[in-house]
Amino acid sequence: MKQIKVTGSHFEVGFSIGEYFSSEIQTAIAENTTLQESFLPFHRSSEGKDLYHRLLSIHQKEYPDYISEIEGIARGANVPFTEIFILNMRGEYRGYVKKPIQQGCSTLSLIDGGNAVFGHNEDGSLFYKDKMYVVEVHVDNKPAFTAFSYPGFLCGNAFGFNSEGICFCNNDVVPEKLEAGRARHFMARSLFEADTIEAAVEAVTPAGRAGGLTTPSGLSNSAAS
Repeated sequence: MKQIKVTGSHFEVGFSIGEYFSSEIQTAIAENTTLQESFLPFHRSSEGKDLYHRLLSIHQKEYPDYISEIEGIARGANVPFTEIFILNMRGEYRGYVKKPIQQGCSTLSLIDGGNAVFGHNEDGSLFYKDKMYVVEVHVDNKPAFTAFSYPGFLCGNAFGFNSEGICFCNNDVVPEKLEAGRARHFMARSLFEADTIEAAVEAVTPAGRAGGLTTPSGLSNSAAS
């Protein structure tokens, strides 16, 4: 599995990831049938355009740093920002276009005294087989972290840990109705900036969520070590 260590601003980190994994990201964009045949046609409709601008405005306000990362990924991989942004809202867009949502991942956690062990299966589409990668990220003035990542996605959608000892893995929780609001990939990305369990829980339980969240099924102050 490919691995990379990146440093710099949010944009520079995104650009480095996008450039290094450009082949995987371009393939993920071009051959993702759900994106190409469902999300993007909806985006080009009047309703879809209005929703897109509402979502973009929300995330530019609430997560400007992660928007910069997505801009960097798009620039580095030479793919449109719009498609990377929508790709990072795949869970929400499945609800917006009323596309059936498949079952997500599963996690087994074992706590024994001061030790925590997580066993996690990533129930992603077979489409992503051999396209996944691991990144070690050092954003300026933020906790360093290591993440198992999908091509083109913000780090945090799967699992990882940071230099503050926060370790987590995610499982999808899908509501019957999704609103225009904070997307789960962005909230999951914010977990890497948490320095306590309380901060991590706060990061994924803000007001104005789009709907169900990829929940932190495992959080630990010790597992990262």
